[in-house]
Amino acid sequence: MTRTKQTCKKSTGGSAKRITVDFAPLLEFAASTGLDLDFDSAMQETCSDEETGGDEVDEIDGMVACEVQSGHNEWCIICRDGSSGHEFLYLCDLCPRTMCSRCINVPAAQVDAVNCDDVTFTCISCHLAAQGLGAAETRTAYFGFYRNNLPVLPTFLPIRGALEVSLESQISSVPVVLIHLMLVDFNTSGGPFNLMFQFLTPYFPHGGLAFHELIFDVGSKSKSDRYQLKVGELVRSLADQRHWPRIVFAISNHTDDNLGDPFLGYETKKKSYVGGRVDSFLDIILTPWHPLIKSAKDSYLWFLSCGALVNNEESFSALQTAVLHHHITATICFNAIRFQPSFAAPLLLAFAEIVLIECLPIRASFPDMLMQSYKLGRHTDVFLLMTDAGRSLDIARFTWTHCKERPWGHHLPLQCPQCGWANSWLSVNHKKMYSFECINSRCRKGYLFSLPENSVILTHARKSGSCWITVGVKPNLLT
Repeated sequence: MTRTKQTCKKSTGGSAKRITVDFAPLLEFAASTGLDLDFDSAMQETCSDEETGGDEVDEIDGMVACEVQSGHNEWCIICRDGSSGHEFLYLCDLCPRTMCSRCINVPAAQVDAVNCDDVTFTCISCHLAAQGLGAAETRTAYFGFYRNNLPVLPTFLPIRGALEVSLESQISSVPVVLIHLMLVDFNTSGGPFNLMFQFLTPYFPHGGLAFHELIFDVGSKSKSDRYQLKVGELVRSLADQRHWPRIVFAISNHTDDNLGDPFLGYETKKKSYVGGRVDSFLDIILTPWHPLIKSAKDSYLWFLSCGALVNNEESFSALQTAVLHHHITATICFNAIRFQPSFAAPLLLAFAEIVLIECLPIRASFPDMLMQSYKLGRHTDVFLLMTDAGRSLDIARFTWTHCKERPWGHHLPLQCPQCGWANSWLSVNHKKMYSFECINSRCRKGYLFSLPENSVILTHARKSGSCWITVGVKPNLLT
């Protein structure tokens, strides 16, 4: 007898009856009625809600608030570390970057001279940017400190270390709020969004990083109303603390395997999940957050759910319409049929470092973000939806390719579908065309794969025998 056992699933698919919740925004409802409702059945806040802070802070409802003292970066652009004790950061007069006194060797005899009020400091990134790609004879030595555009130091300023980031990068602590929205009874232990928060925490020693995990159950109008009121309270609390230039949402949820509908929760008692079309779901989930979204410079949405959301044409169209409506700057989603969120951890960490800390634009940086995510590429394609202030939509599909495993992003069958032999393919590559033939002499089943039209090979994200490619996707909004 064949032995079997059951464990638990990590993927995010399933099935749920589609319903339509009678939704209406209630942002002003609580203030006007003063009702004291029981919110627990609609949403729960976990004990992870917090904002990082320094020594002198004020506590507000268990969260920490502290204003950053300077508009400049709190970390040296060279060593990417801070300063304390006898060390300090020099603030660039041309940009928000800083350089620490460990990384630039100011002669002891010149320390007082460079600290005069009429002296300006230029960081190495600005110096290199000003040099550009000009001829060698136009280059100048780096002196760092200037008075009336003339060097203060008698010789060039030595730098201890190498520039480990791009010229456009900062090491920034611009405030950001992370919002993790989780379906009720959905297990997110060990999830990548929590890992990203832990990664970011050391970069915000004086506050400016808020993290909230919220469990939602909005399968009926009464539950939806309670969710809105509770989120409204949290939004007001966050707005009272500071301005949040960046907000990042992650939604951990199931989607219906056929329709692509995100799950809403339970319609009545805990019996079976119900789902709703993705635009209706996002209306309920995101509308209470609009005051923060609209005041933020950038907003991001990570959909950590199975690929039916993207693979179903109606669902993907509804998603495109919704992100435009809610003015989300960038939305990231996946098309794996049984998507496992933990595989996205390297991509989320790269997003945290490159986009949130180095302040580089996500669209231009996405190839660099994918460099360490080839195992994610084995599992799923990645979709990036970019909006322009809610007016237009740009969609890119990023696909991992491997000459033998995923030729030009196509899944080569593990088993020949004609004879049943496993791992039986003989491959030939000619002018970017991959040909595969079954080695079974009685079968000879074959496949031919070519580079997709309108695709671009991402040289940033190449690895031996593999690379990422990007394919433009034409938006298809609901009418």
